[in-house]
Amino acid sequence: MSAYKKILICTDFSEASIKSFQKAIPLSSAFNAEVHICHAVSPVASIPVHGYYYPVNIDLEKEAIQDAEQKMNKLVADLNVEKQNIHVFFADPKEGIVAFAKELNIDLVIIAGHHHSFIGMLGSTANYIANKIHSDVLILN
Repeated sequence: MSAYKKILICTDFSEASIKSFQKAIPLSSAFNAEVHICHAVSPVASIPVHGYYYPVNIDLEKEAIQDAEQKMNKLVADLNVEKQNIHVFFADPKEGIVAFAKELNIDLVIIAGHHHSFIGMLGSTANYIANKIHSDVLILN
């Protein structure tokens, strides 16, 4: 196993995602890795008008980011993670996390795989990331 230098822990603020931090943080400490934590805020719905898409309400985007930042601040309050390594951004979670991890040159992405169906399939975000990303992925339950 190679040593991981940069680890990205992803959260959607679900109970399973928050529980995964109990495993992810000690793991990152064991590697003495630089830890980044991220949350991708899905873009606010837009409506088509004459072939173009216009945001329904720009203030909704501000509110969504502010809400996510407040949740993130609560989540990381007791963690020893540098402020510049806490990231909240607008993006489709699937594509956004893959692109963000590539941009930061992340070695390991940790994500909760909490949406298992009765046939054992992973949730679409965890599955997409596991199949499209350039780095190793650890999916926690």
